[in-house]
Amino acid sequence: LYMAIKKYKWFTRAELNARIRAFPFLSKVRRPPVIPVTTLKGRTGILPSGKGSIPYTSGQMLHFVLHSLELFKPLLRRHPSSFQSPEYLAWVAHVRYFAALMKPSFTEETIADVDQMIFKAQTLFLSIPAYSQLWKPKNHFAQHFPGDIKRFGPPRTYWCMRFEAKNQDHKRAAKTGNFKNAPGTVAQFYAARSAHRLAKKRKHSLFSAEPGQATVKYAGTELTVGM
Repeated sequence: LYMAIKKYKWFTRAELNARIRAFPFLSKVRRPPVIPVTTLKGRTGILPSGKGSIPYTSGQMLHFVLHSLELFKPLLRRHPSSFQSPEYLAWVAHVRYFAALMKPSFTEETIADVDQMIFKAQTLFLSIPAYSQLWKPKNHFAQHFPGDIKRFGPPRTYWCMRFEAKNQDHKRAAKTGNFKNAPGTVAQFYAARSAHRLAKKRKHSLFSAEPGQATVKYAGTELTVGM
C-alpha cells in the first residue's frame, strides 16, 4: 500500500477507502474498515517502513487480502504498467498461495502446488530492493505450511484466529482496571461474568410450571410444589 500510494501514486488513500466502503465483502461481521493514515509510514528514500501496520483483526485482514486484487483492479487500470510492477506481482503471488491455503482438504499434488506458490511469492518479494528490511520471521514460517499440512491437515483447522479473538476479550477486561494487577483484573472480570451468566440461565430455568403444580429446580434437585 505504501509503494502504491506514496511512491508510485497509482491511487490515493481516499480512493482506496472509498473502494473499501463500497465493496461487497462476503462477511459483514469481519468487514475491513478503512485504511488509517498511520499505516502509510515510510523512511528515507520513499521506502516503506518496517513498523507500518494495518489495525485490522485477523478476520478483517483475511477478508482484505482475499478481496484485495478486486479492490485494487479498478484503481490500477488508470496506470496499466502497474500490473507488471515487481511490487504488484509479488502481492498477487502472495494472495494466490494465501487463498490456496483456505482449502478444506489437500492432496499430495495440491500441497506441492502450494509449496511452489510460496517459493514464487517469496522469490518475487526478495527481488525488490525496497523490501530488503521488511523480511520477518513470519515470512520464513510460511515455508513450513506444506509440511504442516501433511502433519496436521488444512491450516483452517488450527489457525490462530480464535485464539487472537479471545485476546481481544482479555484486553477489554484489562481496561476495566487501573493496570496495577492486570491478571487479577482479568480473572475477576471473568469470574463476575460467569456468575452473571449462570444466574441469568438459572433465572430462566428456575420454574417449569404445569397445570396444578410447579417444579422448582434447586442445586440439581427438583422439588414439586402443589398449586
